[in-house]
Amino acid sequence: MWRCLALTLYILQIWILPSSGDLINQYQHCGDGWVQRKSSNSCYFFETNNLMTYAGAVQECNLMGADLLVINDDDEQDWVNVESETNKLYQTGGWYVGLKKSTSGWAWTPQPGTATVNWRNEPDNDDNQDCGSMNQYGRFADDFCNNKYGYICQYTVPTGQTCPTDTGNVHHWYSNGNTCLYVSNPVDAIDRYSWQNAKLKCQNINAGATLLSVNSYVDLASIQFALSSQNPNARIPWWTGLNDQQREGSYVWQDGSPVNQSFVSWDKAPSSDPSENQNCAVMMAGGSIDDVTCNTRAFYVCEANSMRTYVDVGCGPWNRAEGKCYLFGNGQGYTWNDARQKCLKAGSDLVKVDDRNENYWLTILQLPGWRGYWTGLRDQGHEGTWLWQDGTPYNTSYVNWRHEPNDYAFNEDCGQMYGDGVLNDMDCQAHLGYICEYPRPSASQVCLTNWIGNGNSCYYFSNASVGTDLLRWQDVLQRCNDLASDAGVSANYLAIDSQSEKTFVESNIALQRKTGGSWWTGLNDRTSEGVWIFNGENALPDPSLLNWANEPNNAGGNENCAAMYDGGRYNDLPCDNQAYFICEKPVPGYQSSGNKMAANVVVCFVLSLLVVLL
Repeated sequence: MWRCLALTLYILQIWILPSSGDLINQYQHCGDGWVQRKSSNSCYFFETNNLMTYAGAVQECNLMGADLLVINDDDEQDWVNVESETNKLYQTGGWYVGLKKSTSGWAWTPQPGTATVNWRNEPDNDDNQDCGSMNQYGRFADDFCNNKYGYICQYTVPTGQTCPTDTGNVHHWYSNGNTCLYVSNPVDAIDRYSWQNAKLKCQNINAGATLLSVNSYVDLASIQFALSSQNPNARIPWWTGLNDQQREGSYVWQDGSPVNQSFVSWDKAPSSDPSENQNCAVMMAGGSIDDVTCNTRAFYVCEANSMRTYVDVGCGPWNRAEGKCYLFGNGQGYTWNDARQKCLKAGSDLVKVDDRNENYWLTILQLPGWRGYWTGLRDQGHEGTWLWQDGTPYNTSYVNWRHEPNDYAFNEDCGQMYGDGVLNDMDCQAHLGYICEYPRPSASQVCLTNWIGNGNSCYYFSNASVGTDLLRWQDVLQRCNDLASDAGVSANYLAIDSQSEKTFVESNIALQRKTGGSWWTGLNDRTSEGVWIFNGENALPDPSLLNWANEPNNAGGNENCAAMYDGGRYNDLPCDNQAYFICEKPVPGYQSSGNKMAANVVVCFVLSLLVVLL
């Protein structure tokens, strides 16, 4: 009945409770393991057991969709001091925070904080101590970046709007990190100006807006996407802020900042003849740039600051490209399995290159790191047949092997990507960086931290590596709902109803460090001996999805609850036994669970209608 209750609550929300926007604001929360500061939308995670270097701490926070702590005011500093000093759970020798030294001095990063740093007889800059740490009393020190400490992560629950809203049917505004891009309409031939008038037009559209500048590969990928969305087959020029009006051949952006030529792809070498007066630059849809006379009439691209200092456009601190989010993990290097486990724990997976734009974007990034990065491609267990981690074959048009794979030393079964996007087959036990990827979620389809998304459900796998996350079967349901902590959306035991879901669950169990353990599912015959059903389900499970392997045998006459082992094998056990567990719940805002709910939908609707009428 839990699914019926969930549907009833959902219908009540639509018909009786405030609007969905009010509900989203009312029930914003930080997720399990995070602490929320009252009267703020900031969430904090204090890690004391998993000690990391500074670079490792940054990476671990990023995996959770957060950054290292940046303190913005004295109130926040006081709150962090209280949390770290009074709660013994958080006490440690020190935490890394987002404080780092550069050539210009100490500064908060990746966002500029405004709080005064409370140094502890520091910094003494002893032997290049360039990373900032904080003790449990809120005192700061400069430390070696390779020291291993705990760390404090922080993220902001997104609220409000990131960029101005388009009016009419034309899509003008695009989000790009902390900036917003405005692309003029190429269908409107009147909306073309000289370079100087285009600059004025940007200022009129949005106060403080300037013509486009490109300062990173992410900027380049974003603007290429925005321009190609207009009319990819036409060679249409758009004004950028790039010009050499002050000094021939010395190109700068509109604000006078120098241009990094690594991010500028000239259609042909810019003119060096001053008499040609080609002192302003336009960009084509593919990202190439050409210099023309500044009086040329062209369309234009403006950029403006977003409405918030920190903008979450669906990826948090991960990199965004089209509809996906990416994390590039360097750290100390990981085996293929360890790298994939890190991605899965963050609700993502190793990168799968399955379209031309993604292949091109990864190629032009010129990623750092000579060791390269793990991808989801491998032929382990099916030598010579390279498949992505989800079992699908790769498209040869989107994978750049270049004389590989060659299976050198006969054990190169995992796909490694170099910084230029070229792939190589490599021993899966090698220690490399990795690329995690997940589809950029909508606001209504986000799994909580420590939950893993798959299809229309979120899953929680108890941690077998610590050996203490064990429960009796009858205690699992309450723990799952405590972990879910969603308003109006309940969690339940695992109930498998498709081959893809079965494969997903088995692969995540296989990633657990402890082998030989068992995980409770919702499968039981407590109601009628020998009739196995999932908890709360009226329909019998699909027998083809159950691998009993000479079970159930009801040994002792009281084995009424089913657990799953590594490899997907089921066994009936006494419900009072202790085992690890798996929780499942629909993604927030998703109303049904496919076939699992079909048999009850009419009954639930009638029940919901009666509740409303009463």
